[in-house]
Amino acid sequence: MDATGNSRLRQRLVGLQDEVAEAAPAFTLAADSVADSLLNYLDVVYDGEPGPAESFPTIFSQACNDLLDLLAAVIAGHGRPAMRAARAVFESAIALLDVTTDGSADKRYMDHLWVTAYLESGLSLGEDLLTPGERAAEEDRRRRYRASAQEAYAELVSDKGYGKRFVNGWARGDLAARARAHGHEHLYAPYKVASGVIHAGAGGGYGTENLISGRQIVRTGPALAICPLAAIYGLRSFRLLVPAREQDAGHPLTILLIDAMSDLEGAWPAYRRAMMELDARLWPTNPPEQGLVAVARVSVDGSVAWYVANQRSKRLAPTSAPAQLPVGFDLLVRATKEVGGPPGASAFFMIDGVLATVPAEPTWTELEELASGAIMMRVELPDDRT
Repeated sequence: MDATGNSRLRQRLVGLQDEVAEAAPAFTLAADSVADSLLNYLDVVYDGEPGPAESFPTIFSQACNDLLDLLAAVIAGHGRPAMRAARAVFESAIALLDVTTDGSADKRYMDHLWVTAYLESGLSLGEDLLTPGERAAEEDRRRRYRASAQEAYAELVSDKGYGKRFVNGWARGDLAARARAHGHEHLYAPYKVASGVIHAGAGGGYGTENLISGRQIVRTGPALAICPLAAIYGLRSFRLLVPAREQDAGHPLTILLIDAMSDLEGAWPAYRRAMMELDARLWPTNPPEQGLVAVARVSVDGSVAWYVANQRSKRLAPTSAPAQLPVGFDLLVRATKEVGGPPGASAFFMIDGVLATVPAEPTWTELEELASGAIMMRVELPDDRT
């Protein structure tokens, strides 16, 4: 990091905000308008009037924060954080519908705050890094926190209506059933895609994986392709929460927020096209060179030694031969013998399609040290011997 704080992390946080703003200006402006309108709308929601449920402020504030995180992520091209935020907005929307339509659900939510407090009081992660004084103070805080929640926690988990399973969550039923009960089952399908991003699922690489010339390429960087889905998913989910209370339906600030969200949705198609174009430009036309590859050192006497090689740094480490030699490898050995050369002469071949096994404790050596003037040649062996 230089004196101005221009670190790699800072650059990553900025992301592609300038490119997105240039490619989809209407969407970026509309996103800013939604953020401003939302902050003004909170004055309406929290103006002292009672909410529709005791848990309302807690749930609604989470949804608002997640929407703001979502807007910041989508205009910076941060697809994975955007999808996580959109997923959270949907969960908050269903939770709010639960507690505002069912008093028992509201009570369960409020009771579960005691469970959360008790669990949080047991978190000591990172305390080993503190000074003795800081650690002692934190331990004391946790002890007092646990003491305040322990009695309520014990009563709740022993209650027949709650039981020990109440520790896992406050809601009755799974999210899909709850969304269906409120008539929003269609918004659960993108939730499953978003869950893959959070839980390292098989589809969690959406936007950072691509098939290029038959090879699966993984990109470290922004998942641009998922940004449009995250944006519309979070926006449609948040629309379920506005107005948050019936008495606010006709308020000018409520109308202003609804109009701002409509403008953002109207600008979404152009934003989607821009993100798809930006994403296409970031992917290479051809697969990049593989980092670690299998290399066979074939000597003119017919002997073979196997290495795992980093072809970028030209360093090799001895490794074991593959369990099954590739078809046509014997032809390569025979051709090397026929070419001949001085005793001890050898050639290094990168064998396409052969997996390189990295030893537990590899001994890396420069290619030049193994053989003066040696080069590694890439070969693609025939699929059969005919």
